[in-house]
Amino acid sequence: MIEDFITHERLLKTEPAIDGYLSSTQINFDEIINDAFEEYLNDVKNQNYIVRKLGKRLSLQASVIKTTAFDSAISDEDKVERRRLIIDISAITGTSVFSLQGSNDDGDNYTDVKTGIIITQEGNYDYTFWNVFKKYRLRLLSIGTTVTYSADLYETTFDFPLLYKKLSKIYYSLFHKSGDDAYQTKAENYENRYQQALSTTHYFYDEDDTGDISADEAEQDTRQIIFRP
Repeated sequence: MIEDFITHERLLKTEPAIDGYLSSTQINFDEIINDAFEEYLNDVKNQNYIVRKLGKRLSLQASVIKTTAFDSAISDEDKVERRRLIIDISAITGTSVFSLQGSNDDGDNYTDVKTGIIITQEGNYDYTFWNVFKKYRLRLLSIGTTVTYSADLYETTFDFPLLYKKLSKIYYSLFHKSGDDAYQTKAENYENRYQQALSTTHYFYDEDDTGDISADEAEQDTRQIIFRP
């Protein structure tokens, strides 16, 4: 299933000015953001994809309770080259320190991928990285008293189409409120970038519905789009 990691805070990294465009009754653009995600899912479905066969996670650690340092088992091979680590902390006492390591030789040697992950509160923690490997392990390096957590790797494939669609809808809404052509120009620019991303994205598709992406599925060119009549 495609999951949405493009938050209001992420939008501000691309367009910092939009924070100043919120009305006195708005805290954020969440309503528009949610509508944009729904539109994106519909656009993907209209390309003859089954949405649940997209965005398969790679598990690093099923939910576990730990009171001492712990290394997860090496993961399955990541044929998709996922670059987003999500650590879900459901309970914690004290401070936990994690690191992500990668290996290209089935665990004979490891390289640090993401270090200095310090967590003190419950929640979902989102980290992206660029140094990709065949397999990974998550290390719990130190712990205060106890921590309950799970961790997965996710694709970043959907980030830019969602980013562009959300910014397009935000600027269209500002244009309709103000009539300012500058907002319309921004909206059209992001909509064009969205349409290009939508048509050129290589989706990793779980065609056989096994819950994983096989080597053949990873190599399959999914950019040959067939639109429904």
